[in-house]
Amino acid sequence: MADAQARILRPNQHREIVEAVAKAQDAAMQPFIAQTLSHEMATLAGTLETFIIDVLKQPPAAPGPSAPAPAPAASNGNSSEEEDNEEDKKVSSGTTKSFKMTKPAAFSGEEDVDEVLFTFETYFESTGCDRMLWPKMVMTLLSGKARSAYMATATTHTSDALTWDMVRKCLLDAFAAPDKRIKARTELHQVKQNQLSAKDYVRHVRALVTKCGPEPPCAVDLLMFFFNGLNRSLQEKTAIDPHTGRFWTDFDALANHLITVEMHSKDLTAGFRPYRKPKSVPLRVAALSASQGKGVNAKGKTYATAKAAAQAAADKEKQKGQGSKRKHGEQMVPMAQLQAVVQAVMAEKGGKKKKKKQAAEGE
Repeated sequence: MADAQARILRPNQHREIVEAVAKAQDAAMQPFIAQTLSHEMATLAGTLETFIIDVLKQPPAAPGPSAPAPAPAASNGNSSEEEDNEEDKKVSSGTTKSFKMTKPAAFSGEEDVDEVLFTFETYFESTGCDRMLWPKMVMTLLSGKARSAYMATATTHTSDALTWDMVRKCLLDAFAAPDKRIKARTELHQVKQNQLSAKDYVRHVRALVTKCGPEPPCAVDLLMFFFNGLNRSLQEKTAIDPHTGRFWTDFDALANHLITVEMHSKDLTAGFRPYRKPKSVPLRVAALSASQGKGVNAKGKTYATAKAAAQAAADKEKQKGQGSKRKHGEQMVPMAQLQAVVQAVMAEKGGKKKKKKQAAEGE
């Protein structure tokens, strides 16, 4: 042990010696001395670490025989495996408890019973509900006619005898459409895009194919139903497969191409404003004479020019003056009648002059 203590104290002695030498040396020798010091310290630290490890590895002295070493190692391995299994169980149980699924909407008998039953079963399984409790729990998810059908079956059996298969059969017998697959085929044969987007139209057609059952339409019929239901503008853009130059032979390829074409069309037309037809010309403006002239403002509305507006104001003042004259008892004579009166007076004066001239000549 004394030798070990001497070896442990040896680094401090070397540090003091090297530091004293470093202080005495010139500034040019200080980097070299510092490097030497660090190397010596690292070597001594490694020696010390090796010595400590060797001491710890030595077994403790005992009067009797030492216990066998392999037994604890085997027990440690089994315990580690058990601990791993327990941790996995804790993680899985924690995940199941932390997962929360939204409660499904109540089934009244109007919705698709197959989809509703699948939703109920998924909800019960995800929440960890025991299958024996499903017939009781489903009562909280029924309403209207569906609840009445369930009660008719539940009241004829005890709570322990009622199973989920019985409840499932009850709902299917009461609300399953016997011609569901035929209806889906009919809708697929007459499918139309109308106001649906390309993505929604593809999703709708695929849903109808799924509802057709295990025997969906063949690939050729499905392509024709899908293509004939497209809007005219999309039919013209997707009539030919760009890779083959012929009509499509794969439904998925046509669906993906259709969605891509619609997305690019939206991107191209996003920066343009649609043309708006100007509103119709008001009647009072349209009644203006062609000589007055009209203008058009920024909103497309027509209006009278400055000259036409001044003429309209003068005509209005003139009409106002004529109305005031009529109000004071003055009679307005039309221009044609006035000209006829003037001509008659002139003719009468001319006749009198002619008679006087003839009388003067006779004398």
